[in-house]
Amino acid sequence: MQVDGILFVDGASLGNPGEGGCGIILKDMEGRLIYFGGEYLGRVTNNQAEYRALIRGLEEAYRRGWKTILVFTDSELLARQINGNYKVKDQKLQVLYEKAKALLGRFSYWEIKHIDREENREADKLAKKAAQRKI
Repeated sequence: MQVDGILFVDGASLGNPGEGGCGIILKDMEGRLIYFGGEYLGRVTNNQAEYRALIRGLEEAYRRGWKTILVFTDSELLARQINGNYKVKDQKLQVLYEKAKALLGRFSYWEIKHIDREENREADKLAKKAAQRKI
């Protein structure tokens, strides 16, 4: 299936919980950069930061009019929970999970895949800078 674009997401927490940040990158199907950004999240766990990155990225893609999307994350937990392979037991994560699923429901097609951390370096860098309040 041809998708409108690709979203790379990552969350960081300096401590767990600790000062958190998220990083998102949107690219078109030719690999051209469409958008990148980071956001300071305050005190969060690493998993909360991962979910917040996904939510922020989906909002940005939807705002740009994307109807189909491929999402890459280096969080195996996030990918497996969104794909229904793992249950969401943590109450705070459940709220974020429901918001992410509602946003995904706005897309006519979506897919989320786990990738190695090495393949997600750009989003990781943005998330860490945001957690340190450097962006």
